[in-house]
Amino acid sequence: MKKILLTLLAASISYAGFSQTVWEQDSVSVGNRAEKHVFYNVSTGDSYEANANLWHLSFSVQPSQFPNNTLQGTTIRTNNGKRVRVFVAPESIGVEDFNTLDTVGMMNTWMEINDSDSSWDVGAFNTGLDLTLPPHLGGPDYGWAFYNSTTKNVESKGRVYVIIQDTTFGFGQNQTTVRKFAKKLYFDALVWDTAFVFSHANLDNSDSVGVEIRKNQFPDRFFVYYNLVTNDIQNLEPAKNQWDVVFTDYYTLAESPGFGPPQLMTVTGTLSKKGTEIWRIEGIDRDSIADKVSSLSETFSKDIRTIGYDWKTHVGQGRYQYDSSLAFVIKPNPYNDLQYLVRFNEFGGVASGLMKFEVIELERATASIAQTTFSNLKVYPNPVVDELTLEMEENATFQLIDMQGKVMIEQPLTFGKNTLYTNDLTQGIYFVRIYSNNKVYNQKLLKTN
Repeated sequence: MKKILLTLLAASISYAGFSQTVWEQDSVSVGNRAEKHVFYNVSTGDSYEANANLWHLSFSVQPSQFPNNTLQGTTIRTNNGKRVRVFVAPESIGVEDFNTLDTVGMMNTWMEINDSDSSWDVGAFNTGLDLTLPPHLGGPDYGWAFYNSTTKNVESKGRVYVIIQDTTFGFGQNQTTVRKFAKKLYFDALVWDTAFVFSHANLDNSDSVGVEIRKNQFPDRFFVYYNLVTNDIQNLEPAKNQWDVVFTDYYTLAESPGFGPPQLMTVTGTLSKKGTEIWRIEGIDRDSIADKVSSLSETFSKDIRTIGYDWKTHVGQGRYQYDSSLAFVIKPNPYNDLQYLVRFNEFGGVASGLMKFEVIELERATASIAQTTFSNLKVYPNPVVDELTLEMEENATFQLIDMQGKVMIEQPLTFGKNTLYTNDLTQGIYFVRIYSNNKVYNQKLLKTN
């Protein structure tokens, strides 16, 4: 599939239809029992594999974006797809009880916490978060910690967690479960939005380890991954602009035909990258969907499970059937007009993890341009060296985007003169995007030294 360059229009655009290329057949395999994460780029067809068994916890290496998106900097997730389970001790048990922790009856009395399956920003350890809690009451509350406005650290609540992982062998009546490990853990802090600090040990206090994970060692990634057994920090993701969806196992509320109502279980499916917009089209014959899609009403979602697992149904004896009336339109980059229509053809089952699908590029064919502008907006100088000035007559949001679609700078703009520093950027062409409500302004910007 052809590679594309970012294109921007200084306009609000409504489209009358699509031009079409041809269906491209492709496939990925997550291996036996989804032993791999497969990150996939829908515009290039490139895939990147990572060993799904190498990690137990993942830590967001994204910066906290004040004031609107601080949660993304504090996210801590678990490898739910590999049934890493987390139990939080009662509030009466604190860090001071760590060395004498009694876990008898834990499975029945302690609260088990799980990752969100709809947003990457809410991990198991963010359970109970309250972003509306004001600073004078100890907020914001990120679940595992509070923000301290004096120290500028996100400081632990002092809760103790026990993390276990079981592995299953065989099928049916021959299935057996073995405990792989059990660890206890507590967090110290996220220091100045730069480093996660925490400690863990075996339940008998052996193998006690203090860990520091520094965000700046993993640029252009969403998460870094940690192995509680080997104590290794794993860089498993490709760069943000190299993938759109990941084929993997994840934990969700799912239906299992013939086994009663929906229940929490591990499924094999597809999750989308944060910010990727996907339109789920149901009830349309897949063979004519490419011709009909332009006449349908678009309903895009950023829910990461929009594709999910239920494009296939288990029909018995390890066999699966795909939904012939289901397709997905993926918009990888919100700043250009290319979209991709995807339809699935086959799932090989748990043993192989093979997923076959087809992709067709949908490029907007016609457009009616309705100019929308900001009153008396000024952006200068262009070319820019060290400082970019923006004069505004209303509040808005500014983004500076590179040629691969990566957002290099994002911050709010206020009435009057705003100054942005560009001295750390490399030379080249960038795109300025300013938006507020239904207004949008785009402009090419040349950065020189």
